[in-house]
Amino acid sequence: ARAHGRRLCWFHDESIATIFKKISVLCARCSALYLYLAVFRWGTYAPSMDGAVTQKVESFFSSHPARKYAKGQILIMPGEVSSEVFLLTEGKVKTYDVTYRGEEIIVNVFKAGAYFPMSHALGSVSENKYIFEAESDIVVRKAPAADVVKFLKEHPDVLMDLLYRVYIGTE
Repeated sequence: ARAHGRRLCWFHDESIATIFKKISVLCARCSALYLYLAVFRWGTYAPSMDGAVTQKVESFFSSHPARKYAKGQILIMPGEVSSEVFLLTEGKVKTYDVTYRGEEIIVNVFKAGAYFPMSHALGSVSENKYIFEAESDIVVRKAPAADVVKFLKEHPDVLMDLLYRVYIGTE
């Protein structure tokens, strides 16, 4: 589907297959730019089965001290600007918002091996909109966001693994 000569994104296009032939797609309706979708749909990437990516991530974060948080403890509050990225090594962390009626809306639940908040590290979000709370007793390591971005640029296999996990989680 096309609108004024531009392709529609995968939310607005009925013929999804045509989109996956491009690495970047600009949607004519919502102006969203979709990158890397083709990499996953073409089957050119599969998560590391030998644990090499996991070992690289753990090795990178191992130079930063482990910190423990108790269940219910808040790691990041709305409005905070995080200059660090957490690697969750044990437990679960939930990300949520609270409606004006006091209802909790869970956005994500991170398990061991996840690192967050990547939207801050990548510069796409200036301040946090959600509450990051320990859903169980947890252990994390924190690294400066700039160092994490540099690490991802130097290790494209780790970046691809991160993107793969993000896209799998949204399907």
